[in-house]
Amino acid sequence: MAIEIAVRLMQASEIPEFVEAVIVAGCDICAYGDEFYSIGDADLGPIAYAAAAPLLRAIVNKFGERDFLRKKIVAHLRGMGRYVDSPDIAHWSYSPNARGRHGGRSPPGDA
Repeated sequence: MAIEIAVRLMQASEIPEFVEAVIVAGCDICAYGDEFYSIGDADLGPIAYAAAAPLLRAIVNKFGERDFLRKKIVAHLRGMGRYVDSPDIAHWSYSPNARGRHGGRSPPGDA
C-alpha cells in the first residue's frame, strides 16, 4: 500500500513574495542565464547560515514545491536585475541594471 503525501505547489502569483522572503532571510538569490537560479545560501558564512537556515526552511514550508515555476522565477529575477549571464561577471550586483539589496553598486566589502 502506497502512502500519498500532499505537497503544496507554489503559485506563480507568489513568486515576488517568495523572492523577497529569500532576500530578507539574508540570501543572495539570483538567476544564471535564462533557466536557472541560486538562492545563495552556500555563500553565507557559518554564523549567517545558522541564522538563515531556519528562515529558509520556513520559506520552503510556506511556499511549497516550486521547481515547475523555475523559468518564471528566473524571469522575475532577471526583471529585477538579479542575474549573471557571463563568466566575466563575478556578482549580479555588478550588472548596470541591478536593483535590490546592492542597487547596482559593488557588494559590501568590495572597493
